[in-house]
Amino acid sequence: MPHILFSDSSNAWGGLQYWMHAVARGLLSRGWDAALYGPDELSRIGRTVRDVDLEYKSLPPELEHFSSYRQVPVSQFDIIVAGTGRDIRGFGISARWHHKPVVWSVGGMPEFTWLHGLTRDRLVKYVLVPSQYARGIMMEHGWEPHQVTAISIGISLKPLPTADEISTARQTLAWHPDEFVILFVGSLRRVKRIDVLLDAFAQIAASLPATRLVIVGAGPKRPVLEEQRQRLALVDRVEFAGFQRDPSVYFTACDLFVLPSREETFGLVLLEAMMRGKPLVASGAGAIPEVVGIDEAALLVDTSTPEPLAHALQRVIGDPALRQRLAAAGPRRVKERFTEEMMLDQLDAYFRSLLR
Repeated sequence: MPHILFSDSSNAWGGLQYWMHAVARGLLSRGWDAALYGPDELSRIGRTVRDVDLEYKSLPPELEHFSSYRQVPVSQFDIIVAGTGRDIRGFGISARWHHKPVVWSVGGMPEFTWLHGLTRDRLVKYVLVPSQYARGIMMEHGWEPHQVTAISIGISLKPLPTADEISTARQTLAWHPDEFVILFVGSLRRVKRIDVLLDAFAQIAASLPATRLVIVGAGPKRPVLEEQRQRLALVDRVEFAGFQRDPSVYFTACDLFVLPSREETFGLVLLEAMMRGKPLVASGAGAIPEVVGIDEAALLVDTSTPEPLAHALQRVIGDPALRQRLAAAGPRRVKERFTEEMMLDQLDAYFRSLLR
């Protein structure tokens, strides 16, 4: 039975952490012995893993010291999958000593500095990315094509929410039944262009008084964004819901999902919205077109300025036929390309190939 270690020392919960959790859990049913190492058990990923039958161990708190990682018995694992440069540096030297392959699982946009060149690039043998877009970035920075493999993220399929389920979700969130709710879910960072989204929403708010914008997520830009909401006189129309461990109820309840990012290596939130049959408005940046398709599940626009985004939102809100077309394409595309079973089948084969 091959033994695989997944390690992510960041105290976060996003696409990478979801991926590690889902893959470690899924490989257990495919004949693997899987373990997940991360922050203390009270961290976001620690609390999530605690709910399933998966070995979870807390990394030592002194993460800045490589010696801390010596407490982990690397020799008992066949493959180490690391999510951060810190994990790569911590496990890399020991993995090389024991002739164990280190796979770098790239979640977001990686950094390429001289420090990473001295450590990560010498300690990692293989790179795993969620999109062809991300694969191209890695090869632009010197990785050989045979080292970089793209395997899309997949999610567990669920039936489309019924009208009653949507109504219940809206009641749970205290949303008025007649409001048209636009939803954003993600980290509150500059790369997500939430400031552009707020300006775009301000342009349509006066002419569409029954609309609401709900922003789910946490991040360093929240104070600045809340000041912008105040300045635009949108306090009663824009809700900051904060970090939600499980934002499913928001995806179920919303009428439209928006992702205006200037950079995405995948975009797991797109799958969550598509699976629930929600129309999407998104930027055409990064891997977003790979996920939603061209002229399929989303209206893709330039989000470098508010005007095109405002126009796209207004167009989708005002065109029921367009909303229906986009909404119907989402679940179909997820079932054809992005199921968790598809992802696990490909990853099972990929990791086994590294053992040969």
